[in-house]
Amino acid sequence: MRTLENKNQKYFHITIFSFLNGVELSRCRCLDKHNRERGYYFWKPRYLSNKTLVNYYNGFFKKIFEEEKIICRLIHGEEDICFNSDNREILLAIKKLFGDVFYFKESMFGKCIYCPVKKFHTVITNSFEIDYKKLNHSYLYFYQNRINILIKSLVLQKPSLENNDNYLKLVQNFSSVLSDVIIPNNQIIRLTSLYNYREQWEKFRKELSI
Repeated sequence: MRTLENKNQKYFHITIFSFLNGVELSRCRCLDKHNRERGYYFWKPRYLSNKTLVNYYNGFFKKIFEEEKIICRLIHGEEDICFNSDNREILLAIKKLFGDVFYFKESMFGKCIYCPVKKFHTVITNSFEIDYKKLNHSYLYFYQNRINILIKSLVLQKPSLENNDNYLKLVQNFSSVLSDVIIPNNQIIRLTSLYNYREQWEKFRKELSI
């Protein structure tokens, strides 16, 4: 565990109060003097049940990415933990955050990442701490990939778009959308402008019936 002076870590651990009930909270509390400072308690996720662990990450990532953007649940007879989202970049960013222990799957039913919940426990056994810097950069990386794929695939399917004003305007706006993003160290980037820009592309693609 990193030094307790790390404000990012302290801020993150306090949020656990919002997602765990009193019983589970007391079970995962770490009272060792090396893990307590000025009334702040630090927690070890290995003491949580699978259901409570999933409920926690479901609430946490909904808070980060918005309620309707993601859901975390147990599947396959409660053997696997699964994240579902329509936004590929969200899933790939979470996958990268946890060291690629998740498998990505896409089908007619949607997109998800999943892995055995026992394996997930081994990844987060010592701390709930999240590396916001890694999450931010991973999300932006996969977001840019997604938009670039949209830009290239649409014009390949419909070459006339090279002369389409709406298409060209969206392409030109991409760099300004990215340049306006401020990357903080202790929280997720502001996603509203990125979401809005992505939705403009999805709307444009639907209007083309591609």
